[in-house]
Amino acid sequence: MVIVYIATSLDEFAARKDDDSSWLDPFTPGDGDYRYQDLSKISELQWSSNV
Repeated sequence: MVIVYIATSLDEFAARKDDDSSWLDPFTPGDGDYRYQDLSKISELQWSSNV
């Protein structure tokens, strides 16, 4: 199973031109098992400078 956490707007950027990302809603977990324990074990992240 793969669970991916991605936030993007319609223009495919996560932040506005002024780097504001306040449009993102806070995460509110449901009843599912989102396996955050496994997420914290990730040893590599890929980051883009065009966020």
